[in-house]
Amino acid sequence: MLLAGAGCEARDGGGAEETEAVAVAPGELVSDAAHYAGQPIRLERVAVASRLGPGQAFWIRLPGDVPYLIKLDAALADRGGQLAGGDVVSVSGVVREMNDSVLADWEQKGAIRNEGHRAEAQFAITFLEAAELRKH
Repeated sequence: MLLAGAGCEARDGGGAEETEAVAVAPGELVSDAAHYAGQPIRLERVAVASRLGPGQAFWIRLPGDVPYLIKLDAALADRGGQLAGGDVVSVSGVVREMNDSVLADWEQKGAIRNEGHRAEAQFAITFLEAAELRKH
């Protein structure tokens, strides 16, 4: 099942253009996720560890049992995309840095609904804003 959202876009000046997501091995995110901030990447066949909040975000487990946060973009979240722990997915999107503004935006849009969700999301230094999701 392939769900596609808004797509990966690179902004240059005032315009936007389609950018190919680069395949990244999950272990690379363990060692240097911040290196990919602002870049479109693709993760192949990663297991969902657990959901965060009402289903617009979920955690995957990287090598070394390191959790990594995936947030579905608005187009994917509107289509549902409900996942459960143990599901295997391939996901593409842009790596973003987590900060208070992101958390406030997620709260406003209902992606996280309480202090527990917020506290959990704060553990992420970066996250992948998914524009495409394939459940295997």
